[in-house]
Amino acid sequence: MSESSPQYPPEQAKTGSLKGGLLLSGFALVVSIAIAGYGWQQIHALNQQVSSLNTQNSQLQTNLTKAAMTATKQDAQLREQLSQTQQNLATQRSQNKVILSQLQSDTQALKQRFSQLNLHDLNQWRLYESQYLIHLAARKALLESDMTSAKTLLQSADQSVLQLHDPQYIALRRAIADDINQLDALPKIDIEGIMIQIDSLSQQVTELALTRVTLPKVQDQPTASSQSGWKASLAASWHHFIDQFITVRRRNSDVKPLLAPDKVWYLKQNLQLQLQQAAIAAGQHRQQLYQQSLATATRWINDYFSHNPASAHLVRTLSKLQSESINAATPAQFSSVALIDQAVAKASHPETSEEQK
Repeated sequence: MSESSPQYPPEQAKTGSLKGGLLLSGFALVVSIAIAGYGWQQIHALNQQVSSLNTQNSQLQTNLTKAAMTATKQDAQLREQLSQTQQNLATQRSQNKVILSQLQSDTQALKQRFSQLNLHDLNQWRLYESQYLIHLAARKALLESDMTSAKTLLQSADQSVLQLHDPQYIALRRAIADDINQLDALPKIDIEGIMIQIDSLSQQVTELALTRVTLPKVQDQPTASSQSGWKASLAASWHHFIDQFITVRRRNSDVKPLLAPDKVWYLKQNLQLQLQQAAIAAGQHRQQLYQQSLATATRWINDYFSHNPASAHLVRTLSKLQSESINAATPAQFSSVALIDQAVAKASHPETSEEQK
């Protein structure tokens, strides 16, 4: 017998084909929904990207507009500043031209006036100059004790009188020469050298060492050896205690005051101030203050600092400086002062001089 496929009733075949169609339709519907959802998501994402791009584009356009406005404003400001600068330069040039023109006019007027001056006016001006120089020399010598400047001023006054080329001023020149010789005859005091030497000594103060007292060492009494027994050791300790209970030591040297190490800086500063005071007193020719300051500095060095070559050199130099005399010798008077005053009065009022004759 031959095998054959099973045979189904017609109703069952219809039912199976119907179920298969429904499954296919459902599957197709699910796929369509999924495709539609995916498409909607993609469209929504694209819409968001387009919206973001539009926002960025709008911001860029806003920024470009602001930048363009700022650039336009800055350009206008720069143009305004340039225009203002050009105006200022033009005004300055104009003012400079006016000033230059005024200076040229003044120069021309001075040239004309100078050309109108005669020899008498020029000689009178030189005479006034000589009077000023002689009076200034007298002030320098008599009030300030500056003989070097006084001599230089008298020499300049003599040159001014020499340019007058007038024999009537020979007596005046002779008086100026006498005053110069009078200044040369005065004793020379090197005040500047003294002040420099004191300043140099003041710099050496920082190298001084403070005085230290060295006490003699106290020798301990030998103790008894262990072989002598404890009684001998106890007796030796007792006698040593009694001997050292009250101790009197004699010193033949003077007891000098000592300073704490932290006070040394103040001592050196005060010592330098004393030396500076002595230098200032020398510049002012104050002999008493000068000697007192040097004496105080010498005493402090001897009392508070070690006796070594450095301190010995300072003391010797200060003693030598203390013996120097800084009193400036001044001339009694200048004979040229009266003669130059008479010459100026005569040149200023020639008619009065002729009437007196």
